[in-house]
Amino acid sequence: MRQVCALVGFLLASAALWAQQSQQIQPTELQSAGSVSLSVPPFMSFGRTQCDEGGNLYFRPVAASGRYRDSATVVRLNPKTEWPTLYELSSEVAAEVTPIEMAVTRSGHVWLLTQNRQSNEYVVVGFNSDGSMAGRIALKTPPGLLAKWFSVADDGIILIAGYYPDFAPKEVQGESYLALFDQSGTLRKALKHGDLDAVDLDAASKGPVTGGVAAGNDGNFYVLQRNNILVVSEWGDVVRRESYLSPAQDAVAAGILFADGFLSLEFDHISQDRSVHQEFLVLYSGTGAVFSWDRLSAELAKSVPLCFEGRSGYLFEKVENHKLELLSVPLR
Repeated sequence: MRQVCALVGFLLASAALWAQQSQQIQPTELQSAGSVSLSVPPFMSFGRTQCDEGGNLYFRPVAASGRYRDSATVVRLNPKTEWPTLYELSSEVAAEVTPIEMAVTRSGHVWLLTQNRQSNEYVVVGFNSDGSMAGRIALKTPPGLLAKWFSVADDGIILIAGYYPDFAPKEVQGESYLALFDQSGTLRKALKHGDLDAVDLDAASKGPVTGGVAAGNDGNFYVLQRNNILVVSEWGDVVRRESYLSPAQDAVAAGILFADGFLSLEFDHISQDRSVHQEFLVLYSGTGAVFSWDRLSAELAKSVPLCFEGRSGYLFEKVENHKLELLSVPLR
């Protein structure tokens, strides 16, 4: 499971929010309103969980090899029944591709981004609600691309983003890539390089943001960059840019979630000794900063943010002894 070194959540109700972040923020207490303990299927561990609007949980179990990229299964867990549903590649497809990332839409459609081991072609696999494969979509992406972001809207529009590493053609090394594809795999539009952050291949802190894209219910994708949020339509047009402030000089934007017209941003805080700290959670509304937590409460000290539910608040998770504990943290 991905560890979060430190977290800052940002909410906004309108684009005007980001220009109003100068007000003083007073620390307050972060409390859970209750928890539910679930049995976790017997896997070694699993990657970052996603949620749908029905409250189902989705995660990729880590394979016996210990390598996340070998995980070819997505598990859906209903918290009310604890009944798991497995989304699995067919044996034929699993032998051909390397899984990269999953995407779960708000309505619960499951998609898996994979890469063909022979051709390096990126292929998106869709699943039926019973976990069986529904079909494959081949994407015509440029050679040398290293895909890092993946999101799918409820209408099936696919966003792929990444960058060109040092094994890509020399003329594009360090450049970022973002493009939209329709359900047939046809390219709708690729953004211009100037619209995206460049990547310093020698500095991890200047690389692409992990978990940096969210599909909104307004027909746009929200792409988290190092210094702004790029709002992109499903046709690949840049709608607007929204700025944000980091909570500390060494805080790095690490993830973005969307619900109820609100955006929640996460930040990692990397200490000099590379140790893990969970110190910050800052809440913003349409009029600016509301309050912040300078350190997570003891109740949540070992938990990580799981889902942002908009006006209902957050869902945190903690895994101990093959039990998944869900903690509801409402907005106050």
